[in-house]
Amino acid sequence: GYHVIIEGTKPESMASKAKRFHDSRVEVYSSGRYMTVTGQHIDGYPVAIEQRQAQLESACKTLFRDQVPAATPVKPAPVDDLDDHTTLNRMFSHCKGSQALFNGQQSNDASGDDLALCNHLAFMTGSDPTRMDRLFRQSGLMRDKWDKRHRSDGATYGQMTIEQAIKGTKNAYTGQKADNVTNPKAEAQAAMQAAEQGEQDASTLPPFPDDLMGLPYGLGEIQLYVYNRMKYPDAAAAGFTALAIATTFAQKHVTVNSYEGLGLNEQYLVLAPTGFGKEDMRKAVSRLKNEIGDQFSGENTSTLQYAAPASAQGLHQALEEDHCQMFLADEFAEWLRQSSFDGIKQAAVGYLMQIYSSALGTVDPGRAVTKKYTPVEKPRLSILATSTAEAMLGAMTSEQADSGAYNRWLILPMENKRIHKRYEGLVYDPPANVMDCLIWIDELGDSGATAEVRFSREGKELFKEIDSTTAEPIRFKDGRLGGRLSEQAIKMAALIALSDKRTTIDASDLQTAYNIRLGLYHRTAAMVADSGAISGMHVTGQAFEQIKGVLHKKATFYRGEFKTRSRKFKELSERDKDSVVQSLISNGLITPITNSKFTSNLYQGED
Repeated sequence: GYHVIIEGTKPESMASKAKRFHDSRVEVYSSGRYMTVTGQHIDGYPVAIEQRQAQLESACKTLFRDQVPAATPVKPAPVDDLDDHTTLNRMFSHCKGSQALFNGQQSNDASGDDLALCNHLAFMTGSDPTRMDRLFRQSGLMRDKWDKRHRSDGATYGQMTIEQAIKGTKNAYTGQKADNVTNPKAEAQAAMQAAEQGEQDASTLPPFPDDLMGLPYGLGEIQLYVYNRMKYPDAAAAGFTALAIATTFAQKHVTVNSYEGLGLNEQYLVLAPTGFGKEDMRKAVSRLKNEIGDQFSGENTSTLQYAAPASAQGLHQALEEDHCQMFLADEFAEWLRQSSFDGIKQAAVGYLMQIYSSALGTVDPGRAVTKKYTPVEKPRLSILATSTAEAMLGAMTSEQADSGAYNRWLILPMENKRIHKRYEGLVYDPPANVMDCLIWIDELGDSGATAEVRFSREGKELFKEIDSTTAEPIRFKDGRLGGRLSEQAIKMAALIALSDKRTTIDASDLQTAYNIRLGLYHRTAAMVADSGAISGMHVTGQAFEQIKGVLHKKATFYRGEFKTRSRKFKELSERDKDSVVQSLISNGLITPITNSKFTSNLYQGED
């Protein structure tokens, strides 16, 4: 191709760095790209590299007409520069919640806290990035992650957070009360954090992994896009969806050089209450798949399926059509629920387990009476499914767990809470950095090539350390849920590296992936243990253990409270409920005050 090399600044918000015109393609790059130069100069054109900003802007406006952003509105002039001490004091008095953030008070969304504080700093400093950085470093939120590189052009996490805050801040401090001029995005985010903190405080589960709440590199950009298009926004669900999106674009042509090799296929399951807004998660995957297909060939992306076949043979037929599939279907969660009593579903789950472990092999469901199936090589089948925790826990069995049916899933248990619906500020068009990341991953497999992700030396050593000291002990103790932690962490680390336009897994990639995978495991294990779902214990014993686990929280309990504290107790007949209560009394755990009120003998605090 032809290379035109000039000095200039490319428009930042172009939706893509490349665009096709008939059989040709125009690309505009300023960083993060390797290119081959032959040295064959074209006669009639200058040899020197010159400043051509006006010509560049004109070309981009013509060639990328629908992608060049409108001019940024002029912000109000801020009050004359104040010293840091005065700026902070005025921010504390004018901007609600800013002092708590500055003092280091955190919710479960650390990255959201960083952005919220930077929103306040942008407002107070007139979006001066140097002052914002200096002031943030004085806050209790400052940590090593601030200076960690998070983008292929070398931008750090702190720089990206400041950039994002500046883009979302349309006003500056003028001496007026901030209540009238605050950033709507910051206000919405502060409300989200307050709501999530209140709900999280009441949760008995371990918190969401911090690294999932703010994914690095291109994954973080995808997460932000998903979050900004969710009517019921949730950072953890957006991060989980971002991982599924990266899987959709990478699994067909990328493998990991690890022992006998790994495919990047993965099974994602979100357990969320009814009304959570799961459609927004699926629509984000579909929109990005369609965007890539419209602008580029998208030949390396997975085929999307919105309904699951009813049998193992139906699964195989889908793989015969395309060996790389991403199912956005809740039926798989139903399969897990029904397979204990439905032979067809049981066979389908068994075949799904076989496919999961055969990304570099061959699968064949066997001969049917009326049809002979063709074996499929290198099947890559991934899933993004949702269900409710109640439905899933009510159907989980120890037999299924022993077969390995559950440890092949990355499970995200959500909070049983209300998420306030968002009516404004929704963003549906994917931004340039998201498209650029996914296009880069897609183009790794140009002309049918297969890309291989390898470990760096440091990454390999860290894998040995974490696998031997953490993952393997969990696999030995709880293989039912934690039998594949390292395998899944490696796949996730590969996605992290790819989102930074690398094919080498660094130690930091692996550490982040393990943090997320182990965090999800501990959260899922706590949920399952609390429910008694796969303990093999009789349902009355499970109810007994669940109630016993909450007796330390209060001095007195009413009988009616037990059904809200124990899912299993709620499901019992009145006769079995009486048996559980009598067992609690006979074991000395509660003492009757009346027929319906009891003293907890495990409570040690003040009521």
